Amino acid sequence: MEIYTVAWEYYHLIIYENTGSEDLYAYQTDFYVSNELNERANQSIVMANFNDDNTNELYAVTSGTISLTGELLTPGYFYGIEGSSNVSDITFSNFHYFNHYQGGLRQIITGDADMDGNPNLYLAGHYNEAVYDWEYVGDNPLSDSSFVEHIIFLDDTTDDFTSGTDQGKVRVAKLFSGDIDNDNQGDIVFTSAGLGSDKPHIYFLEHDGSSDLTATIIVNEFLASNETCCGSEIFGSGEDFVELYNYGTAPVNIEGWGFSDSEGSIATTAPDTTIPPGEFLILWYTGETNGFPEIDAKLSSGGETVYGEDSSGTTVFSVSFDAQDEDVSYGRYPDGSDTWQQMNPTPGSTNTNLLSNDNSFYSAPEYFSLGQNYPNPFNPQTQFHYDLPKSGNIHLGIYDVLGKEVYTLINGYQRAGKHNVLWTGINNKGLQVQSGIYFYRLTTESEITTKKMVYTK
Repeated sequence: MEIYTVAWEYYHLIIYENTGSEDLYAYQTDFYVSNELNERANQSIVMANFNDDNTNELYAVTSGTISLTGELLTPGYFYGIEGSSNVSDITFSNFHYFNHYQGGLRQIITGDADMDGNPNLYLAGHYNEAVYDWEYVGDNPLSDSSFVEHIIFLDDTTDDFTSGTDQGKVRVAKLFSGDIDNDNQGDIVFTSAGLGSDKPHIYFLEHDGSSDLTATIIVNEFLASNETCCGSEIFGSGEDFVELYNYGTAPVNIEGWGFSDSEGSIATTAPDTTIPPGEFLILWYTGETNGFPEIDAKLSSGGETVYGEDSSGTTVFSVSFDAQDEDVSYGRYPDGSDTWQQMNPTPGSTNTNLLSNDNSFYSAPEYFSLGQNYPNPFNPQTQFHYDLPKSGNIHLGIYDVLGKEVYTLINGYQRAGKHNVLWTGINNKGLQVQSGIYFYRLTTESEITTKKMVYTK
């Protein structure tokens, strides 16, 4: 049996091991756990055995470093390590890096607030004013792909802030997971270390009993002008389709989900249907009532909206599109990314970067254009549509009113065609930007176009 403790300054992990006698422990090792020169402190550690292999894992988080003037020097880090039969051999080189958070971390705990039998790690995001939930859904507790991350609390980071007083800030500090009111719905309790008087200093979050995994289902590809391409082997003629993709690491059941070609309306509801992780499901928009996965709606080649909501009526996706070319699909490349482009249709398979040269229906856009983002104003995400008449290097960036680039969407080669890119309102540090006026600028080898947009909260 060992005692593990942390040193506030310089982030040392110190290990003592019991000698076999009651209350007698011998020093084993201590070491600096960080890859930053200015790391301030190891904030918290927790031990678990998520895969039930009789070998514990240890997870640790660091605080990051803030200067005396409030400038963030280094982020907070999230690490993990598997136990060893000889703890004196443990060093920083054994630790697995999971993620880093620009606002620093203050605590890490284990729990299962959604009571689904999958253990969770909860992280206190101090200056980010957030609580992060890493749910274990795989088979390797030291692999990123074995976890699904959710943000279960995020304060309004645009609140008025008075330097030195912490007015308007929730400095997430200490966490507790359990069922405080014994109602069989898990709770997360956390404290705020903020000095301001305008925010509470203790918060209670209760899980509502619903699944956390619906967000891992997205529209990955669609075809709205199908003449000779797809579906004839099933229906006798080509039919429009929408491809759903589960980019997560756990299966998602979509029973009760509704789908249509108009936001807020439902044409067809899904029966008991599960989409495995990394797999696709094709919805055929035939306009017939033959049963799922046929949808009693047709997609318009002139442009409309692909809409889906879960069984509680919460919107899962709403993808608007403009006029489409015949037998050319519009999809994400690579699968699950935020970048959309025209491509050869690949229903039920990995999307391709190819667009056949012998497709007589397709021609590259005649002119360069950058459309107005949609929606605008927006919260928290918006889409950018643009046409490239020829292939080449482009740069698409987001800028604040001072002209500073806050986020780079695209910086590299793209082929000619119609493109669509999603921005989720974050900056290059992964933090949500403040509400206000922003500009987006598309630069090609021969064109520069800038447009204005408004982010509201």
